[in-house]
Amino acid sequence: MEVISNFIEQRFHQEVDYLVCANVDMKFSDDVGMEILSSLFGTLHPGFYGLTQKYFEYKRRPPSQAHIPEDKEGFYYIWALFGESMPEVYRLAKACHEAMIVDQVNHIEAM
Repeated sequence: MEVISNFIEQRFHQEVDYLVCANVDMKFSDDVGMEILSSLFGTLHPGFYGLTQKYFEYKRRPPSQAHIPEDKEGFYYIWALFGESMPEVYRLAKACHEAMIVDQVNHIEAM
């Protein structure tokens, strides 16, 4: 997240309207086209797709910045493929990085 936000600040904001981020070891089994572009998109975690929320690995430790309260559950996303309009990717990456730093200072590591 730090690398993404830094590259946006330094270069990407001048070059693109949308940014799509994918893990380097992703294997695409079909075409991915312009239809994914919107102000925000994410990918549901394939390991939890179709399962009920009781199987989701939400962070339940209240001190963690990634904590999800029981009454705020929804979908379970994976960071393997996501993207948004440039300002939204920047906002997301910056917020995630800052939350990770807070957890690191408090000796909390996400599983």
